[in-house]
Amino acid sequence: KTKKLAEQEIAGLSSDAMPTLIDRFSTFADNLPTGHSKGHIERDLISSIIFQQDPDVVKLDDAERLVGILGGIFHDIGNSVVDRYEETKRFCSHAEVSAYLFGEVAKDIIPENLMKLVQFSIAAHTHYLEKIPVAIDVDGKEITRVKKPYDVDLIGENKAGVWLTQWADRLDAQGFIIFIRHSLTRMKPAESYASDH
Repeated sequence: KTKKLAEQEIAGLSSDAMPTLIDRFSTFADNLPTGHSKGHIERDLISSIIFQQDPDVVKLDDAERLVGILGGIFHDIGNSVVDRYEETKRFCSHAEVSAYLFGEVAKDIIPENLMKLVQFSIAAHTHYLEKIPVAIDVDGKEITRVKKPYDVDLIGENKAGVWLTQWADRLDAQGFIIFIRHSLTRMKPAESYASDH
């Protein structure tokens, strides 16, 4: 139902929506940390556009394709305001922060239903597969919350935008670029859900 409404909203998008979004997020992009920098966003933007030429992606509806582009570009924007490698110390990961930030900055550009789909694709781009308990000291009391995996299973072509977002992110973790990104990121010790260091 949300996607059908989002498809109707696409026709009403301003022709300058994308340049306006890129301009509004420029300060955040300029303040991204090493490893998830402006270059990562730019490469993900290029990948997201290239994906649109894939014969299987061309068959998707406009909502999924647009969600994939917007999610592909803005999925890591939250790293400009939270430390990407302190996720074990926060209830929200960088992905949820990115989704929230996107919603706040773009709320007058992206209509409600399309926004829901884009925010979901951004929040779900990490694709964590296991429940993750997080214990945090709040006012001297330890509080534990369990982060649950997002349901990103395809239903027909529904949720394809999430997968396009993940593909853009993962494509920038291939070949020589991941060696550089990983080396720069590990200049200081870091914790993540995927490793013990």
